[in-house]
Amino acid sequence: MEKFLSTLIIIFIVLYILKWLFRLIMPWLLKIFAKKMMKKAGFQMPEDDARQDAEKKSRTRGNSSKDFYLKPRRREGQSWSDVLGGEYIECEEVI
Repeated sequence: MEKFLSTLIIIFIVLYILKWLFRLIMPWLLKIFAKKMMKKAGFQMPEDDARQDAEKKSRTRGNSSKDFYLKPRRREGQSWSDVLGGEYIECEEVI
């Protein structure tokens, strides 16, 4: 009977220690997991935002707008469909 009680007490102590460690480590593991999943899904992380802001500032060169985009330029003899990457296709109704 003594061995049974000592084994039971040891099991409870180990479970209590595991529960305590789980409470300490789990928030940290969840934070790491969430960051990985957000990066995988394509969300911007705070570290990435700082880097992209620096790149935007170097690209805009004094442009005060926050949104930066390149305007398409048409060369001589080039149609807008060639510039924008598509062409008009007529559609026929089928009844």
